[in-house]
Amino acid sequence: MADPPEPSSPPPSHNGHRPLYLRRPAARPDWSPSTLGQTWTRVVAAVVVAGAAVAVVLGLVGVAGGPGPLLPSGHAVAVALAPQPGSRARADARLVWYASGRLLVVTLQASGLDPGSRHALLLTHTGSCGATQVPSRRVGAVRASGAGQAQLNAEVGSITDLRFNAWSLWLTAGPPQLGRAGGILACGVIRLRQLGGG
Repeated sequence: MADPPEPSSPPPSHNGHRPLYLRRPAARPDWSPSTLGQTWTRVVAAVVVAGAAVAVVLGLVGVAGGPGPLLPSGHAVAVALAPQPGSRARADARLVWYASGRLLVVTLQASGLDPGSRHALLLTHTGSCGATQVPSRRVGAVRASGAGQAQLNAEVGSITDLRFNAWSLWLTAGPPQLGRAGGILACGVIRLRQLGGG
């Protein structure tokens, strides 16, 4: 008696794919300790990078409008001094702070002054032009030309913790009384966006 014929392969389904019961089972995830360790390392690294990025952004812009980061040592920072109420004076300043030597180099060009008038430039520990009594350092004095212009090149020592949004420059009318805001002709806050080359 002849052996019965072997069963033929099951026919493909109507859409041309193999029947589900003949498909290979999906690969199971690898939960070995080595794989889990690599995954955890990647997650930790991503969190560290994201945290560092957030810290840099917060440091650059300051938190809630408070003091910003320190001025970069050896780099020029531009400060625009705008006229204050009742004044036509304005000025452009350039600051270079050498943190290790605690030295601040200031250059100033002012205009809109009364011919022959005398003025003082103050470095004031405030991030506002509307303060009344704040600690100040005298940077130097200038005398306006016949055209109402003045220039200043000065160095100020023992300057520490010089931060953006926490200091400003005041151009005053006449010899100043340090720490008082009376007679301010032009004022400019040292802001991060005014960082320049140099």
